[in-house]
Amino acid sequence: MKEFGERLQRLRRMKGLSQEQLAAELHVSRQAISKWEQGNLPETETMISLAAYFEVSLDYLLLGKENDPAIVLEKDTRSDFTQKLKIVLGIITAAFGFLGNFVIYILSRFIEVPITIVTKLENGVTNYRGARGFSFRYFVENFNLELLVIFFILLLLVGLFILIRQYVKTKKESE
Repeated sequence: MKEFGERLQRLRRMKGLSQEQLAAELHVSRQAISKWEQGNLPETETMISLAAYFEVSLDYLLLGKENDPAIVLEKDTRSDFTQKLKIVLGIITAAFGFLGNFVIYILSRFIEVPITIVTKLENGVTNYRGARGFSFRYFVENFNLELLVIFFILLLLVGLFILIRQYVKTKKESE
């Protein structure tokens, strides 16, 4: 059972404990910890205490199976990085979508375009009159930017969706 001793020593070192400190935590002698790290198995109750103290399963402690703390720590680190990456991606996507439409709107306020003014007369006749002016709608139509505006709106919505999804996921994990 040398592997048990190696796992115990690794867990102790991961917590930054000396044999004396671990012995004090478990109310045993330092010599007992030393024997266990050399491969001798402790009593069943002590084994359960060790598993609880190090927050690992008995399967891991005895057989090396399941929740290896180094693997769990690595997964947690990767998971945190992935969550942060998704948040950044959501912010960039939403910002790009918003800024794209904002730039088109600002341009529509500075570039004059032909505008059709429709008026209905009292006798039911519709009168169409051409003029020039500043209008987002006519600017988009005049320069054929409809698909670009839709693309920017979709980017904004996708970015917001990513952010909301991450927020909900984080809320559920914290409960």
